[in-house]
Formats: sequence, structure tokens, C-alpha cells
Amino acid sequence: MKKMVLISLFILLITNNVMAHEIYSDELIDMATIVLENDVEVDSWQVTIKETMHEEQLKNVMKKLENSYLVTRKENENSIKYSFGDVQKTGKINERYSAIIPKNPLHQGELIAVLEGDSWDATTKAAYQEKTKWIQREYFTKNVQIFACLTTSDNAIINSDYFLSKFKEKLNLTHIEKQEDTELEQRDIIYGYTSQWSRKMTIVDKPVNIQIVVENLDKDNEKYTIGTPILINEY
Repeated sequence: MKKMVLISLFILLITNNVMAHEIYSDELIDMATIVLENDVEVDSWQVTIKETMHEEQLKNVMKKLENSYLVTRKENENSIKYSFGDVQKTGKINERYSAIIPKNPLHQGELIAVLEGDSWDATTKAAYQEKTKWIQREYFTKNVQIFACLTTSDNAIINSDYFLSKFKEKLNLTHIEKQEDTELEQRDIIYGYTSQWSRKMTIVDKPVNIQIVVENLDKDNEKYTIGTPILINEY
């Protein structure tokens, strides 16, 4: 599973932080359900849970993590990063954690949890729901931010326009914008907003909470990377 990266253009256009409301939603489950309903498979998925914390609070969480995970430490001029890996790696879901402590005392630290997998079915969904609820309850507070994405590929049977139209229909997408990638000719980026999800960003005075990257693999196949801002996978 390759590392998550930031879409640079997205960062430049962001005018507000992620906003949340008291509406329950799980973006990954919604996205995966729509993919499976269209008779294609989820090739990979990833969820990032993160929160800024005071150093004392972060160190208390680190003590809990040290009891269950292998710890590695990296240091640079700005911060110290502790990584906690899942040694056993059993089941369909891999998990890892990072705790970043800045050297500048005026800055807060950050706790990051990443869950990921290479397939999605009813068993994975149940395990994911149980694990994310436990992680948030055990390590995070109500100020947590969650970002999700998945990848899937269509084929000659499933038409690209049909697949995208179903996504737009199921999520009732509005404020849809399409952008051609200036670096890769065979890749388009689509932004949109659904009121079904609680988190959103504001870009040029428009709400955005979904990003779809369409990459042409060949004449009969396209790859889709579908996610919530601001993180999205590149494979």
C-alpha cells in the first residue's frame, strides 16, 4: 500500500479548514457500497484518523501504544516522529500509528492512525467499523479528523460515464467541477459536494468533500481513486 500524498493544487485553493456537523456518516462505507453495487471491486482502501494534541496528552496515548506495537523513532530539525507498527498483521486490515512531537514548544503535536486493506466485503466492513470505533474511543477525542479513499478499476463492461453518473446519483453530488491534470494527460480530477457527509472544505466559496481521480490505463480500462479531501492515494 503506497503512501498518501497531498494534492498540491488542492492545498493552494483551500480557504477554510475541514468543518464537521452533528451528522453521522462514514464516507468509506458509502464509497465502497456504491462501488460494489456497480459490480466492480475495491482494489485498495485507506482511512487516516488524525488529531492535534498537547504534548502531555500525546505522550499519554504513546504509553498505551507502546504496550501493543513495535516503536521506531526518527528525528529531524523540526520534530521527533514515533511510529507504531502492527507486528502481527493478521486479518484483512492493517493498522499503524504515528505520534509527531514538534521541537517548537508553541506548536502542538499530532497523532495519526492509518487503517488500510486490499479488499472490501461484509466481513471487512464489520471489522473496520469495530476497529475505527475502538481506536477513536481509546486514543482520540471529539476533535478528530477522518479522511478516506479507495481505488477501483472498471472494464469494458462497465462504462466510465455510467459509473460516474451512478456515483453522482447515489451521493446527490452538487458543485461538481472537472479539471484536467496538467502533468498527466490521461488523468482527470473531479471535485464535488454531498450533503450526506458531515465533513467539508470550502474552495473558492464552494463546498467540497469528495474528489475523484480518473486515470486511463488503456482503451478498455480506467482506474478511479475516490476520496475525501485533502488526502488521496497515488499508486
